[in-house]
Amino acid sequence: MKTVTRHITTSLVVAALLVTTMHTASARRRQRRKQRRSGRAQPRVPAPPGQGPIYVFKPLETVGGSKLGVTPLDRLISRQVARIGGVRVLDLSQVTSGVSKKRLLPLLLCGAAPDCAKRYGTMLGARFVITGDVAPVGRSQALSLKVVDVSSGRVSRRISGVLPRQVKDDEPALRALLIRLLAPNRYQGRLALSVDLAGAMVLVDGSLVAKTPTKPISLRAGAHAIRVTHPAYHDFVRFVRIPFDKTVRVAVNLKAYPMLKATVGSKQKVITIVKGKKTQVLYRPLPWYRRWYVVTAVAVGAALLVGGITAAAVALSNNPGLGEDGRTSVQVDGRF
Repeated sequence: MKTVTRHITTSLVVAALLVTTMHTASARRRQRRKQRRSGRAQPRVPAPPGQGPIYVFKPLETVGGSKLGVTPLDRLISRQVARIGGVRVLDLSQVTSGVSKKRLLPLLLCGAAPDCAKRYGTMLGARFVITGDVAPVGRSQALSLKVVDVSSGRVSRRISGVLPRQVKDDEPALRALLIRLLAPNRYQGRLALSVDLAGAMVLVDGSLVAKTPTKPISLRAGAHAIRVTHPAYHDFVRFVRIPFDKTVRVAVNLKAYPMLKATVGSKQKVITIVKGKKTQVLYRPLPWYRRWYVVTAVAVGAALLVGGITAAAVALSNNPGLGEDGRTSVQVDGRF
């Protein structure tokens, strides 16, 4: 009896295991079929190391032409994106080799529209898709790039620029475009000031950023208003254009322009020159036309002249013996 019970129990356990295995396999097949229908099956593309959202580059669309597959410019942009620190990007060569042509080719031919980029990123499990278009312009080519958010299907950032027709691997213009697109806070250059005076304040676009002596100052690439000021010297003001990833050196000579404080005394003009902690007073005579007796004589003469002209005009207007032509009129027998 015990043997029969043992056989029955074993048969039930085996049957349960078979049912569970078949159910699991059937569920996996249904899931794969569902993923294939929805286009969400994940190809075998290894994820880049690190933390943060994953980017993937979608080959560019050629304006005014047609292309099939991946071009050298596409591979170059993908390598340049991977060199930007803090950005996780899928390797384009692994994408093209890990995805079947049957699935990849329709997405490469659908252009740079956001919905196409969304399906491309969804297929590869990326958070953002970098895509765009390129158009030949003479000896150059106009490049337009954008970042598409896969979750919403909307363009989050875009940038455009001009590149030479033959783009080198270390092309600075391409790197600048990608930095502006993916890491705009790192789109900076440096300003190195050589100031001949310690303790001067350095202001950039109206904001205090350093006090001399100072190390090179990192600034966003572009035009800036630079002002170096010190209480004892005239301000140094200049507009400077900072290129991307380069250093601009500016020499500031404040000691050549000391501050002049002028006051006017009764007989002489007093000029006080402040040099550091020492004060030197220079006396310079006023010019003759600014001395008090010249100014007084001119004022009295002008007053006498105005008074004489006024008195003459009043006297002429009150004399009845003058005719309209200015000659004297004589009355005889009641007639003129």
